[in-house]
Amino acid sequence: MLTNIATRYAVRRLRIMTLIIVTSLVLLYLATLTADYYWDGITFALQVEKVARMERGASLLFHQNHLFYNALGYVAFDLIRALSVPARALYVLQITNVFAGAAAIGVFFRLAESVSRSRYAALISSAAFAFAAVWWKLATDANAYVISILLMLTCAITLLSAKPRWLLAGLALAGAMLVHQLASLFYLAAMVAVCTNPSIEKRWKFGARFSVLAWGTTIAAYYLCASLLHDIKDPLALVKWAISNPSGVSPSANPLHGLALLPRGNLDMVIGHSFALYRSQGVWVEKLFALAALVSAILCLVTFVRKVKLAEFLRSWFTVAPQARAKWKACAPMLVTWIGAYIVFLLFWEPWQVLYRAFYLPPLFLALGLLLSNYHNTTRTSPAGVAALAVATLGLFNVAFFIAPHMRTTANPLVATARNMTHIWNAKTVIYFAGRNEADTAFEYFNDGTEWRRFTAAAQSGIDEEIRRASSQGGQVWLNKGASELVDNGWLAPRAHGREITVESPNASARYVELPANQ
Repeated sequence: MLTNIATRYAVRRLRIMTLIIVTSLVLLYLATLTADYYWDGITFALQVEKVARMERGASLLFHQNHLFYNALGYVAFDLIRALSVPARALYVLQITNVFAGAAAIGVFFRLAESVSRSRYAALISSAAFAFAAVWWKLATDANAYVISILLMLTCAITLLSAKPRWLLAGLALAGAMLVHQLASLFYLAAMVAVCTNPSIEKRWKFGARFSVLAWGTTIAAYYLCASLLHDIKDPLALVKWAISNPSGVSPSANPLHGLALLPRGNLDMVIGHSFALYRSQGVWVEKLFALAALVSAILCLVTFVRKVKLAEFLRSWFTVAPQARAKWKACAPMLVTWIGAYIVFLLFWEPWQVLYRAFYLPPLFLALGLLLSNYHNTTRTSPAGVAALAVATLGLFNVAFFIAPHMRTTANPLVATARNMTHIWNAKTVIYFAGRNEADTAFEYFNDGTEWRRFTAAAQSGIDEEIRRASSQGGQVWLNKGASELVDNGWLAPRAHGREITVESPNASARYVELPANQ
């Protein structure tokens, strides 16, 4: 009787702690929304709004690399519109990620507590995960990664629980893969979890059901979208479409470049350091957090030297306490497979892209929780103060040098210029485009009253009449970079005597040339 009461109390307390963690992170992420948007997020928002305005068909919501993400974004945006809330799609996608990002940390906390058998170790590893630079940035931006990773964590906690359920695990993994294809690499770790979980009696039967459900649901969804939206019914054509990349990115055949970038990539995903942006954008707020990070780091170092015996600390990294061996045996193979699958893949696929590394952040911090718990079990001492100060230092450092500078609207010159064009372009403005890139997407999104037309031979022949018409109505005619490069200088020079907007960006440069009416 007393045991049951104690168990119910412990479960209730764990739920309350989880709720506090999630609520606190929602407030933190809401207070630190980024203004330096990932270009994919702006593209997603523009596509959602175009479908909502019925300018484009529903097929725009189903991209083969993240099949259901835009559709989910559209549902969220449509719900907000139904409530008469005047919010644009980009903001809706950001807020959705805030709640998904906080919820993912809540699921991770429950997973870490179950695996490490230490609530403190779970809390520390969860806080470190939440404050990691790439996760904090993704949770405050618009992107498909956060929801996918939330579903991956749901699958992981289900497979590692005392009562695994193949139905929930299979649906969670299918959902993760349908939100972003990179989640498919987690399948290897999921199967290892099935094979090493002693709570699963008929493992091959469980694994078969789990696999059929996860992959069957995913393949069925891809087939339906391909056949209904793109008239693709041939299985080989379906596979080609599903794995194609419209951006033209292809894998590298040489992993050496990826190996060279691996240390820096792993550091950057945890510790954010836009020092140039800090120097140019930082004010007293960033400097205050930087000072607090320095003080916290000094206190952490002093506490470590005073309270932690170096020999015991190093020994705990290579010695597994007897009471923890069962959990290590069940979890370690899955963690190694999880991390290894993504690292190997990213040696060949865009190894410079730090955001993709978020997919193996959970196992890294889960391993941290296991190490903290093992240190306590091995040495019979607690690194409580040192661990808390280390996480505080991480959070304060990332706020000062990464998160806060990116919160300013001037953090991204491309986005800042696109926003400011509202003072130049009006609802009568026509922009002719060719060779459209991510820069054009940003300029169109932040100037949603403008009209964008494809620059064709017919458009070129009638441009003078269009210039006169737009000018008579108080509008303007502009060419984007691609359109201005299509015509020869003899045609462009006598017309392009107006304003010119140029922005250099790492992803895509922007150039807009005004074609004013002759006075």
